[in-house]
Amino acid sequence: MSLLFEYWYIMGNNIRNQATEIKQLLLDNRLKEALEKAGILMEGITDWSVTSRYEELDMSYKYMMRYFSMGRPDNQRNALYNQLISRTLLLTDDIMRQRLLKDDMSLYFQHSRLESVRRNRGLSYYRKSLESFNEDTTLPAYEQTLSELFDFIWTSTLWSNVDKDEMMELIDSPFVKVYDLELVISAITLSLMDRFDPEKLSLLITASNHIQAEISVRATVGMLLTIIRHHNIIHLFPAIVSQISLLSENSVIEERIYIIQTILLLSKETNKIDKKMREEIIPAMLRNPKLGGLSTEDIAIDEDANPDWNEWMEESGVKDKLMEMTELQMEGADVYMSTFSNLKSYPFFRDIANWFRPFRTDIPGIIDESLTQSTIGRAITDSYVFCNSDKYSFCFTFSQIPESQRGMLVGQIEGANELEQIEKREKQQLTGNAKFEVLAKQYVQDLYRFFKLFSRRHEFTDIFSKDILFLHNNILSELLKSNDKRRSIAEYLIKKKYYAEGAEILSALETTYSPADIDYQFYQKLGYAYQRSNNYQDAIESYNRSDILRPDNLWTMRHLAQCYRLTGQPKEALQMLLAVESSEPDNMTLQMQIGQCYVELGSYEQALNRFYKVEYMQPDSVKAWRAIAWCAFLSGNREKSIEYYDRLCTMQSPSAQDYLNAGHLYWVIGEVENAVSSYRKCAEQIGIESFIAEFDKDFHLLKKNGVTETDYPIMIDLIR
Repeated sequence: MSLLFEYWYIMGNNIRNQATEIKQLLLDNRLKEALEKAGILMEGITDWSVTSRYEELDMSYKYMMRYFSMGRPDNQRNALYNQLISRTLLLTDDIMRQRLLKDDMSLYFQHSRLESVRRNRGLSYYRKSLESFNEDTTLPAYEQTLSELFDFIWTSTLWSNVDKDEMMELIDSPFVKVYDLELVISAITLSLMDRFDPEKLSLLITASNHIQAEISVRATVGMLLTIIRHHNIIHLFPAIVSQISLLSENSVIEERIYIIQTILLLSKETNKIDKKMREEIIPAMLRNPKLGGLSTEDIAIDEDANPDWNEWMEESGVKDKLMEMTELQMEGADVYMSTFSNLKSYPFFRDIANWFRPFRTDIPGIIDESLTQSTIGRAITDSYVFCNSDKYSFCFTFSQIPESQRGMLVGQIEGANELEQIEKREKQQLTGNAKFEVLAKQYVQDLYRFFKLFSRRHEFTDIFSKDILFLHNNILSELLKSNDKRRSIAEYLIKKKYYAEGAEILSALETTYSPADIDYQFYQKLGYAYQRSNNYQDAIESYNRSDILRPDNLWTMRHLAQCYRLTGQPKEALQMLLAVESSEPDNMTLQMQIGQCYVELGSYEQALNRFYKVEYMQPDSVKAWRAIAWCAFLSGNREKSIEYYDRLCTMQSPSAQDYLNAGHLYWVIGEVENAVSSYRKCAEQIGIESFIAEFDKDFHLLKKNGVTETDYPIMIDLIR
C-alpha cells in the first residue's frame, strides 16, 4: 500500500509540475509551446468537454498565425491573443483535474470523487433544500445537506454564467439562514484558492457589497485573497479587472478594504506572538519556583495573599511581556493562537467545512447546556475577542471537564454579571464599519487557523505566506487611493519594523502629495524607514528635508548625525551633535557620540575629554571605560590604555571585544604571552573563524604600531 501511495504521489507531482510549466509558458506569451505541452498532458483524457476546448483553442491559434503571416492588419489581434492565453490557462487546470481525479489521494480529489456522483443535483437543488429547513436547522438531514453543499462548491469545476446566477439566487434567498450563506461564501473562497475561476470571483465581487455584513465580510476577504493568490493572471481577464475597478468608486468599499488590509497586516504578527508565548512567557511561568507555594485559593480569594508572586512577576520580566500582549490585544492582534492551537484535534475539525463555520449554539452535540447557563460560557461564546474556530474549541474542551467540576466553575463566576452586561451593550452599539471590522477580524483568524493548523494544511497554498500588502498589487492598489490611508499603512509597517515596505510606500506618496500637504514628520518617518533599511544616503536626504520644514529639531539632528557617521562623514555628524548638545548638555549618550566623532576625526584629546566627562558623571559606565581604553590606545597613551583594559578584563563578564582590543594592546607593547591569552579568550567566546574575521579588520592598526605581515600567521597559529 505504501509503494502504491508513493507512486500516486510521484505521478501527481509530475502532473502538477507539467501544468505549472504550461502556465508559465502562457505567462511568458509562448502560446504555441504551451498548447503543444498541453496536448501531451491530455494523453488518455476522453472527456469531450475538455478535448473539444483544446481542439478549438489549438485551431484558433493556428488560424491567427496564418492570418498574421499574410501581413493583414487586425485591430483585435491583441485582445484575441490575450483571450487565447486566458482560456488556455483555465483549460490547463481542467486537464490537470482530469488527470488527477481518478487516483490522486489529496483531500481535494478525494472529495471531488465523492461529489462527482452528486453533480447532477445542481445549486438549485441545494437552495431549495436549505429553504425547506428554514424552520428547523437541528435535523441531521440539514447538517448533511450543508456539508454536501460545501464540498459541492469547493470541488466544483469552472462555473458558467448560469451557475453564477443560481448561486446569486441562493445568496439572495430570504429563506436561507445568513450563517449558511457565510459557509457558502467560504466554500467559494476555498475553491478559488485551489484554482482560478472568473465567474466565482465575479460573484464574490458582487457579494462584497451585500446588505448583510456577515456576507459582505466573507465575500470581500475572499475577493482580496483571491486577487493576491492569482495576482499574476488577473490582468488576463478584462471583465474581472473592470468589475474590480468599479469598486474604487465606492468610498464604503474602500474603507472596508482598508480595514481588511490592517487586519491582514496584523496577522503577520501572529507567528511572532505565538513564538513569544511558547518560548518566553509560558516557559517563564513554568520556571517560577514560587508557583508551588500558591494554591488556587490564594489566587482566587486575594491576589495579594502571596507577595512573592508579584515580586517574581517584576523580577522575571514576565509582567512586561504580559503587558505587551495586552497592548497587542487592544490593537487587535491575534493573541490566542497559542492558547487554542492545541485544541484543534477534536473530531469536529476533521471535517474541512467546520473550520469555516460561523459559531452557533444550536448545533446538536456541540454546546453543553451547563455552559450556556454560566456567565463565563456566555461571555466567551458571545465575545467578539474569540474567533468562531476558537469558540468551538472552548465548547469541546468544556465538555471534557467532569460534570462535578463544571458546577464549581459556574458557581465561582456566577456573580460576574457585569461582564455579560458589557458584552450586551457592545453588541447593541456595533453597527456599520465597527461591526464589519469585528467580523473581519474573527474571519481572518478563522482562515489563519485553517491554513496553519488543519491536519492536512500542507495540501493547500498558505495564503498567509504570500505578500499580503495590497499596495504591492497593481489591481488592489487602485482600491486604496486615499493618501491618508496609504500613509497610515506605511506608518503601521514602520511601527512593526517592516522598514523597507514602509519606506517604499512613503516614497511613492511623496510624488503624489502637494508640497503644502507634507509636514516635517512625514520626512522624519521616511528618513527613519530608510535608515533602518540601511539606506543611509536617502535617509540623510529625507532628514535634511525635515530639517528645512522644522529647523533645529533635536530628534532629526540626532538621526542625521547617526547616518552621517554610518556613511563615513564624522565632520558633518559632529556638527549636528554639537548643535544638539547646546540643548542637552547633560546627555551622557550624546557625550559618547561626540567623543566617537572626535575619535574618527583623529582628535583624540578632545575625544578623551568627552569620555572622561561621562566617567565622572557615571563612574561605573563600562561604555566610558571601553571608549577611554581604545582612544588611549589610538593616541599612543599605552599606560592609560593598559589601566582601563585591565579594569575591563577583570570585570565579571568581559566582552569578546574587550579581550580582542586588550590583545592588540599587549602585542603592541611586546607582551606577547598576554596578547595570546587575551586573543584566546576572545576566540573562546565567538569561535576561531569569527575571531580571525574581527582580527583582520584591525590588522591595519597593528601594522601602524610595528607588527609585521610575517608576525600575523605566527600569532594565528599560537592562538589556534
